[in-house]
Amino acid sequence: MVSNDNAGLVNFIVDDLKRTLFPLNLTAFMAQYAHKELQEYIDNIYARTGNFHSQTTVYADKPNRTLRRTLKLDPIAEWYIYSIIYKYKDKFQEINTERVSVYGYKFKSVSPVPGRDSYRNFKNEFYSCREKFKYSMELDIANYFNTIYHHDLQHWFARLADDDQDAKVFGQFLREINTGRSIDCLPQGIYPAKMIGNSYLQYIDYNGSLRSKRYLRFMDDFILFDNDESVLYEDLYKLQTLLGNKSLSINEGKLKLPSKADNANYKDIDEIKISLLNVREQLLQDYDGIQDEDEMDSVILNKEQKDFLLGILKNDNIDEEDAELVLVLMRDSWNDGFDKISNIAFDYPNLAKSSYKFFESVEDRETVAKTILQRVLKGEHLTEYQLFWMAKMCEDFLLETASVGELLYALYEHRSATTISQAKILEIQDTRYGLPEMRETILRDGSSTWASWCAAFGSKSEVKARINHHLKYFQNPSIMNNIVGKVISNL
Repeated sequence: MVSNDNAGLVNFIVDDLKRTLFPLNLTAFMAQYAHKELQEYIDNIYARTGNFHSQTTVYADKPNRTLRRTLKLDPIAEWYIYSIIYKYKDKFQEINTERVSVYGYKFKSVSPVPGRDSYRNFKNEFYSCREKFKYSMELDIANYFNTIYHHDLQHWFARLADDDQDAKVFGQFLREINTGRSIDCLPQGIYPAKMIGNSYLQYIDYNGSLRSKRYLRFMDDFILFDNDESVLYEDLYKLQTLLGNKSLSINEGKLKLPSKADNANYKDIDEIKISLLNVREQLLQDYDGIQDEDEMDSVILNKEQKDFLLGILKNDNIDEEDAELVLVLMRDSWNDGFDKISNIAFDYPNLAKSSYKFFESVEDRETVAKTILQRVLKGEHLTEYQLFWMAKMCEDFLLETASVGELLYALYEHRSATTISQAKILEIQDTRYGLPEMRETILRDGSSTWASWCAAFGSKSEVKARINHHLKYFQNPSIMNNIVGKVISNL
């Protein structure tokens, strides 16, 4: 039972789960049923009788075969970062003046504002400013989350927090989850970290030396406008100096130098494709390509748009942007080109979540399961992100298919499998397909990892006597095992 004091925080965690990079059901379970035990452990940290633990490094795919390296927080660390940001949620606000507009992640009353909504406002203002000013300039920060310095973050939070002890524990959290490394300490893909990342850059927003007549920012994406090209060049140098003071730098590959603002983004792009890109943008775009697809609006395409998408499928080589358009916008027309669409779904690891949503829309589940199995058995490299989302497909809509047992085993034993991709399989609450045997092996090896915690969670599907027998010994190796095991046993 969730107390009234914790209800808002629990909802914050549970509602954000589906938008994270590697959503595990154990996260929601722990927030709902173990919040008392988790908070007691955090209280011990405040009393200097406990510590945060080093966290599991995971890799989510980005465009062009690049990787987003981040930390998958254990339930204690996860509870802490959501709870401390929830405590100070009223401190995170957008900036909106005549010259400066900063969009991003904040709370409205007790609920977080969807990143998609803030991004839409950001893009709408961008289009409006293009009509008002002669020149524009766009830039973002290279590997932003991976290069923020631990001590700078701690000092930022010390100015934000009302309690010195909160600031000290926040610094301890950043230090200990990353085994003392000074950079790459801020997790990605979770709403609290997005709030932090957005607010951290306000020292630039408030800097009075920038001269551009209009300044827009969403997270680490900056767009500046002016009628004088030289003003934008001057601000470009100033921005690099301001970022450099925090050991940050701009992404040279994405820098768009001052140029005529009208139609700058749409040169040589077909009008029909522009319309489809606009539909996609309105549907799901969020910071850094992390998509909020669970709240997608319905899509009605006209004949020209449908024909354009079908034309893409006739090409031998399809680029990543076109592949995403097909996966996102052809879900209601999957039978018009299933074989070709399923192939491109695997060709771009960055689109693993879009592929999940596409295959979820396909009514023929047996064909989906066979198609994924054939790809897995080819033996080619699959990324951690792909394996995870394939496992999630199995859990969410393929469990009753004839091929799912073989598919689960192939995913679990794949040469690219990781602790996190295997954990997704182990937490599936089902007693078929050899899952109990997989879980038993993990529960008996004395480990304290996401795989073992998820195996314990998955064992809830088994008979009570068998659960208790396994969990009795599972609880001994670590505090986290003890918390997970006790909560499951007591339900």
